[in-house]
Order: sequence, then structure tokens, then C-alpha cells
Amino acid sequence: MPLRAFLFLAAAMLIACGCDRGPKLVPVNGIITLDGKPLPFKGIYFHPDRSAGAEGNGAGGFSDPEGKYYLVANASGSTVDKRGVQVGKYRVTVAEPIVPISAKDFAPQKLQSESKIPEPAIGFSSQPAKREIPAVYSSSELTPLIIDVPESGGEVNIELKSKP
Repeated sequence: MPLRAFLFLAAAMLIACGCDRGPKLVPVNGIITLDGKPLPFKGIYFHPDRSAGAEGNGAGGFSDPEGKYYLVANASGSTVDKRGVQVGKYRVTVAEPIVPISAKDFAPQKLQSESKIPEPAIGFSSQPAKREIPAVYSSSELTPLIIDVPESGGEVNIELKSKP
């Protein structure tokens, strides 16, 4: 009996921790530009192109003050961010974030909280936000941005045009 219990326990441990959960992700990062100029503080999303057989839930991120971004997988039920995206073909959208973001949002946590004064709650401006991005880039059906993510992942620069 003790041998059976040991084998059962060993098998359970191998199943529980023997492999990485979830699909294989490859790192993808780059710079978002509009007419050759870096585009800071924008949302980017890689939508799986189902017609090309792409799987998964896609990935997204935000550009920093220099227009640089990296992707974080969109994993249902995940409690931690996982950098990367599955290999495959994607329709890429770039859009204004719903809640305004700034350089401070990209600062290390220590710098964000150096002031003893609490940060104000996020609120929406009463003035309409300036739209820099042509609407065609914010629709997964209309976007002209189609990217094939290779096995190695890598740098994927996203170049937008004012008049696509």
C-alpha cells in the first residue's frame, strides 16, 4: 500500500507542477508611429485573425512616452500578467485609451507615491479628447494592419498614416 500511495502522490505532483500552464507565448515589442513620429500613450491590441487559423485571445498594451510598447497576453482567468502573444496572424488596432494616461503611469511605483498626498481619483475630462489616430486603425474589421507573429517573436514596429 505505501508504494501505491507514493506513486499516486508522485503522479499528482507531476501533473500539478510538471509543465507550464497555458499556450506558448513569444515576446513582441516595438514602437508605434504616426507619419514617422512616435505616438505616446496609445492602446494597442493584437486580435487573432480567425480566418487565418490564429488561436488564443490576443494581447495588448500601451505605448510609453517614447511610443514604445510591449504586449501582454489576454488570458482568461489569469491573475498575473504574462508578456507575449501566441504565434500567428493578427489584425492590429491602435486606439486612444478610454482613461487618459501619462508619463507618470509608466514611472516606477516608488516614484508614483513619493508625494504623501493621495493621487486624485481617475475622472473624465469635460472636454473631448483630441483624436490623433484615424478611425480605421481602431476597428478590428477595418484595420489595414495585419501582422504575422513568427516563432521567435521580436520587434514589430507599427506605422500609422494620417491618411491611410
